[in-house]
Amino acid sequence: MKAPTILLIAVLIDVIFGEPPSYIHPVVWFGKIISVFDRLNTQNFFSFFSGIFSTVMVLLFSLLLSQIPYALYSLHVKIYLKIISLLLFIYLLKSTFSIKSMIDHVNSAVESDFDASNVQMLVSRNAEELDYNLRCSAVIESLAENFVDSVVAPILYYSFFSLKGAMVYRATNTCDAMIGYRNKRYYWFGKFAARLDDFLNIIPARLSVIIMSIPAIRYGRFRATIKSIFEGIDGKINACSMFAMAYALNLRLEKPGYYIINPEGKVPEKGDVIRAIKMFKEVTAIAIIFFVFCSFLSSLL
Repeated sequence: MKAPTILLIAVLIDVIFGEPPSYIHPVVWFGKIISVFDRLNTQNFFSFFSGIFSTVMVLLFSLLLSQIPYALYSLHVKIYLKIISLLLFIYLLKSTFSIKSMIDHVNSAVESDFDASNVQMLVSRNAEELDYNLRCSAVIESLAENFVDSVVAPILYYSFFSLKGAMVYRATNTCDAMIGYRNKRYYWFGKFAARLDDFLNIIPARLSVIIMSIPAIRYGRFRATIKSIFEGIDGKINACSMFAMAYALNLRLEKPGYYIINPEGKVPEKGDVIRAIKMFKEVTAIAIIFFVFCSFLSSLL
């Protein structure tokens, strides 16, 4: 089965069924592994090296998982092993991106009128301390960031490096999400994971801006959106997707005490979050079409 077909099947499974149970979810496994290694964190300079070791262990585990379907397929004994290997390949690929789950979580926040507990499912900041408009902003920011982390990047790396590319990216991103913080506890231990995640997102983040610029044409905001391709926040060089969504929808996005994006834009409300969901769906469809084409070209090389 060709790579583009496998990608389409994996996307279809995600859109219909969403995320698998946590106990069989590879991303959850990555998180549990890095949590085990967290005991090596001494919260000083030497933690930088234990952080490298811990992150590399998770990456090696992701590589090992990605090779299992190939190993099963290489066993030319039983046809059912080839079928199992194909199904496992599709399952592992699907685990690297998340479309339905993201949309469902945002819809839940909208339906609850941005209750703090629902918003907290999407952001790391304390939702209880945010007012209504700041919660709307946080949800939109999460949509924009997850377009890169959960859609564009894993599918891009699959398109050019097959399953191992997607799995390694997802493992890196999970490590960053778990330990890539600039606080006292993880400043050194999570530095390697954070910088590696930044590096792997350089191209996907900027590609996401280009993709977001397409629906921005409808709002007459193409130029404002495409300019955000080099925007960053306090060292986060890949935050340009948040700028792109803010400019495309002409919204003011704010994380109190940290940043304000597009300060002249409209303060976001419920209707703006609904617009952001619509845009997320549009750019996701565009990205999938683009990457299916890229995957097709890659399979010809």
